[in-house]
Amino acid sequence: MKKITTIILSLLLVCSIADAQGILRGIGRSVGGAVRRSTERAVDNAIDRAVDKAVDKAVDKAMEEISKEVSENSEGEVEVEAERPAKQETAKAEEPAVDGWTCPKCGAKGQKGRYCEDCGTKDPALAAEEDAEEPFKPGLHSTWFCNDVGTVLSYETTDAEGKSSNVYDYEIVARERKGGKTTIKFEMAIPGLSSDPMECSVWSADGWFHTDAKTLMGQLGDDLDVSGHAPIMPENPSVGMKLSDCTVTLRNLGTTADYSDVRLTKHEKISVPAGTFDAWCLEYTTVTKMAFLKTTTTSEQWMAKDVGVVKTVTKDRKGKVQSIVELVKIEKTK
Repeated sequence: MKKITTIILSLLLVCSIADAQGILRGIGRSVGGAVRRSTERAVDNAIDRAVDKAVDKAVDKAMEEISKEVSENSEGEVEVEAERPAKQETAKAEEPAVDGWTCPKCGAKGQKGRYCEDCGTKDPALAAEEDAEEPFKPGLHSTWFCNDVGTVLSYETTDAEGKSSNVYDYEIVARERKGGKTTIKFEMAIPGLSSDPMECSVWSADGWFHTDAKTLMGQLGDDLDVSGHAPIMPENPSVGMKLSDCTVTLRNLGTTADYSDVRLTKHEKISVPAGTFDAWCLEYTTVTKMAFLKTTTTSEQWMAKDVGVVKTVTKDRKGKVQSIVELVKIEKTK
């Protein structure tokens, strides 16, 4: 399981920035506790075959055997989806036509803005327009992410018992404003996977802040064939505002995370080890599917302008806290 553990730890460190906690919390619980004893070997094999893109009949057989054991031994934390491939084929055949343009880079359909929500590519119909550079103006071009170059933000993840499980940080290395699009680049090293920091990015355009999964994960996003995006945040929020559902897919791990019931519920001051922030609370439900396993979590995520995520609380479907991520320190290095 060493290979799986390294990948899961790496993803947890990266995904916590934009709170793709559902993806890793689902995977973590799937190989934990009583389920670990009955599913560890099957999950290990399923992931290896997914990475090699060669899931064969042996996996189908294992799915049937393990689904029976999971149903008998789990306490409802994991749902079995043995017939998922057939469901996917049916859904694909019944998929309705969508309006909007299709991204030539990632293939995402139904795009309405100037840039693809999934990867940030510009609408090819606007290719003739000049993407003029303009100076970045703090305040006017504020986003839901730190934009102060040279700043390092440190986060800590604690588990349900309050024990620290991860500490990580990332550094803002560049920002640019071009063609009405603000791009912020940051570097993050992934312990156990690479000693060199990976360059990642987030962006904002047309009044919306985007965290498309592939650029958020840097090189790891390419390695895992990641697509889709986490919830998109409005630059001008209001309490009670309902936002669009979305999906993140990690093809080489056979994993998807579907975000639903996305809404802004509170605007309040919140205190964490790094200080007190004026923050907006984003709530959503995440259904994570990995091979034949499915988990459901709910999250409350507080975000502050020009800072980003300051706190995230993730609970299982019974309402029990699974993890808490907090901003613990902000430092200026340049």
